[in-house]
Amino acid sequence: MRLLQTVPDLRVVGFGENEDKVRKLVRKLRPGLLLFDYEAMGPNSETAIANLRRAAPKTRILVMARRANDETIEGVLCAGASGLIAKDEEFATLVRAIRTVAKGELWANRRIAGRALERLTEVSAPGPALKGLSKRELQIADGVALGLRNKEIARQLSVSEATVKSHLNSIFRRLKIQGRVALAMLVRDRSKPKV
Repeated sequence: MRLLQTVPDLRVVGFGENEDKVRKLVRKLRPGLLLFDYEAMGPNSETAIANLRRAAPKTRILVMARRANDETIEGVLCAGASGLIAKDEEFATLVRAIRTVAKGELWANRRIAGRALERLTEVSAPGPALKGLSKRELQIADGVALGLRNKEIARQLSVSEATVKSHLNSIFRRLKIQGRVALAMLVRDRSKPKV
């Protein structure tokens, strides 16, 4: 973690070795991103992620784990994390992941994340309807469900990346949801055939 302090545009504001200390830090410091060590929190890591997400809903969580398999990715995304990166990745990749998640995007292998989303929507109760969203907001929500980044959505819709981000923040507030994964689940649920 000391290496992160050498990256000019990143500022490390604190460290916590257990859930209580981390929760106190995020409540006090309100960081934009929490880098979470999956194995350090023991067998209750996913519960800890969910608790931290509730304690600091605006803090995005990037999980570092030894096991970057489907089950782990599904668990952390369901708990409220915005991504997962393997601990054996190169430092430059970690920095890219931090910047990506901090911008409000998802960091995970798209194929695995897509499969995890499918499994999550199969077992989740239907979320609130997407009623009240404008046509543009629905287009942006559909882009999120396809796994597109803000930049890709902006390019497709011929708008700025800032406009996409603004619409996303509005969607999250209106639907009372936390982040891209929850939105993707709602969109996927909406598009499921009714039986």
